[in-house]
Amino acid sequence: MSMDMSSKNGCIVVLGLLATTMILATIPAVLNLVSRLLRAHYRRVIWRSPTGDPHAEAPAEIDDLAPRVSFMQAKDVAISQHPAGSEAAEATRDVQIALGISAAVYASSVVATILGLVTLKPFASRLAMAYASLGPQLLLVMWTLRVARRQKMWVFLIYGAAGAMLVSLTSADVLQIMTWAPVFALLIIPALLLLIDRVIEPFVILLLPVLFVIFGVGVLLDRTQPEYIRQGEEVLKGIRPWFILFGLSSAIGGFYLVRALLRRRWPARVVASSLALIGLVVLNPTNDRPVPGVIGIVGVIGAVVLQMLIVGALFQFLMSLQDRPILTNELMQVHLAWAWLTLYFELWAWMTDKFVGLRWWFVCAFAAATVALHVLLFLLRRRRPQTAKKRLLLLRAFGGPDERQDLLDDLRDTWQRVGAIDIIVASDVATRTLQPGMLAAFVLRRTGEQFLGSEQAIAKWLEEHRAAIQGDARYPVNPAFCPNHAWKRAFIPLVRSADAVLMDVRDFTMAHKGCVWELKTLRDEKRLGRVVFLANSRTDGQSIVRLLTGHEITMLDFGHRTKDERRALFDQLLNVADT
Repeated sequence: MSMDMSSKNGCIVVLGLLATTMILATIPAVLNLVSRLLRAHYRRVIWRSPTGDPHAEAPAEIDDLAPRVSFMQAKDVAISQHPAGSEAAEATRDVQIALGISAAVYASSVVATILGLVTLKPFASRLAMAYASLGPQLLLVMWTLRVARRQKMWVFLIYGAAGAMLVSLTSADVLQIMTWAPVFALLIIPALLLLIDRVIEPFVILLLPVLFVIFGVGVLLDRTQPEYIRQGEEVLKGIRPWFILFGLSSAIGGFYLVRALLRRRWPARVVASSLALIGLVVLNPTNDRPVPGVIGIVGVIGAVVLQMLIVGALFQFLMSLQDRPILTNELMQVHLAWAWLTLYFELWAWMTDKFVGLRWWFVCAFAAATVALHVLLFLLRRRRPQTAKKRLLLLRAFGGPDERQDLLDDLRDTWQRVGAIDIIVASDVATRTLQPGMLAAFVLRRTGEQFLGSEQAIAKWLEEHRAAIQGDARYPVNPAFCPNHAWKRAFIPLVRSADAVLMDVRDFTMAHKGCVWELKTLRDEKRLGRVVFLANSRTDGQSIVRLLTGHEITMLDFGHRTKDERRALFDQLLNVADT
């Protein structure tokens, strides 16, 4: 990471920087790719099977009587004075403040470390580096606060202009500092952009244990056998292709073996863990005790199985933290992004002489920020009702994969601050509503246990479904995984118990036969007074008019998801929930 940008070696430096950027982004890119493959496989295995699609309905009969239906714009919805609206706004503001304070703790610690302990001279150079370190932190802060894209651009432009002015006022060597300081800020940006992609969020609870094990093995080798780290280049040169293939095969085989073990009772897991530990400790070859090749292979397999079992144990541990509640998938993704930025600073401390001795300071900054965030969230949760007072049933016109994730996002900081959401899951929100239990069942091929296939399972789900406040001070989204033969039986009790029903009929046509049945059931159950309808220009309003015979309904135009439309949606939900 040389800072010399002379004309003689400028091209080499640029190529080196590009290579460094690619290396830093390698693992985030792999995590992103794995998440996309898991999402595609999850949909293919679960939601394209005959038992996973709740919408294969016979054509519905259409009544000929004409009720009255009207469409309203968001500006026509009066601003509600409901106390729950103020509570939601206050909770969102407090969470944002907690995130901001946590980021400020991290930023101040990193800046103080660079200004006070880095040996780079003159002081203007340390000041420029400290200021540059705030660049990737700004990206993460704006992501966690969900700042609009245009506002992000303005923030970065102002940040860059202020940095250039600071350098010009504090340093005589403006050109050199203006060359390497942006490099320090921008090298990690591609990796962070990959990590904050929301495709990772549903699978982060599974990916984090894998990363823990990988880096844990690296730390263990660094502490117990540092010569492996120092001689890494020679070791890589000595690796043969067959050994790489064997390593990949053992990892894949270890996964399937551990998956089979995890489907058995705990005695089988204990015996397997003990044998794997014996294979790793006793049979694994060392520098001073060579062993036959077959025994070495057994040791490698034992090591792989043990690592997979540790991954499973960490996954179970994170699931328990979600049940407490302490963590959510979103919070875990936030921690992952900040941890990767910390690792970036650690690499500078390890590779640059001017940073020597600062490795643990950056780790302490991350730990302090994490503790500060969770303490503040804990205090915030203590001030909020521990159980949701209201329940919302979310119904959709069932589009293609992920087409309706936007609506769940729009409810995150409004309804989810005051109540829970029940939703009958299909492919359009399959990954957005993916819970750790379903993810574990998917990995272990036990997804049948998660589907509500009987009256007893439905009754148990309704009795036990989550309502407790979560780690991020939101109330939960409860997905009901229902196959063809059961989703109607789940629908009726859900409708009867809901305080409000949100019916998303954007893009609705008569081809959405399951949605047609739901509309007629809402009419027959006399629940239309608790329903908020969302429509757009592609909604087949005439068919809905004929379906809801003799009833007057109003639909909110929600075609653009503007701020005013989201406000009107929340106001209408609060109004119908109290009727």
